[in-house]
Amino acid sequence: TEEWKKMTCYSASGAEERERSIPWESEEKDDGIQRISVRFVSGAGVASEEIRITVEIDNKPPSPDLMFRTGISVQEYGIPVSETYVNTFLEAKVQIRNIGDISADELTIYLLEDGYRKDEIIIQSVESGDIIEISLSWNPSTVGNKQLTVSLDPLDDIQENNESDNNI
Repeated sequence: TEEWKKMTCYSASGAEERERSIPWESEEKDDGIQRISVRFVSGAGVASEEIRITVEIDNKPPSPDLMFRTGISVQEYGIPVSETYVNTFLEAKVQIRNIGDISADELTIYLLEDGYRKDEIIIQSVESGDIIEISLSWNPSTVGNKQLTVSLDPLDDIQENNESDNNI
């Protein structure tokens, strides 16, 4: 917490309403949640209770920020499965969310099996705050354990605030 900043105002009448303001430069603060507290102190030193407000500071330029809301769910006819068979037609489903300030347009999404692309989808737009479910097709062609990865914007065409959470 920082020290209290003082603003002095003298008034002969307590019934008078006035607007008060204290300049505050948000760019001097770190991005994130900040708490602002206000209290009034009379000339006799009697202090009011604190009035508190919480604000989020975001000095970064507006950009999308995509994240996974769920893990990958492999499904056959809408039912989650834990084991599959070769040449079975399955869906890999995942929910994503845009927690950024603006929409993510022309979003490419890959489904990778052991690092190799098995399916690709392009979403026209994911608006700020939207949550969407993605369904990608998967057809295991060989026997054995497989590592599935869903990759958002794998070619980094979309500038995001956080690029580190685009694979699951």
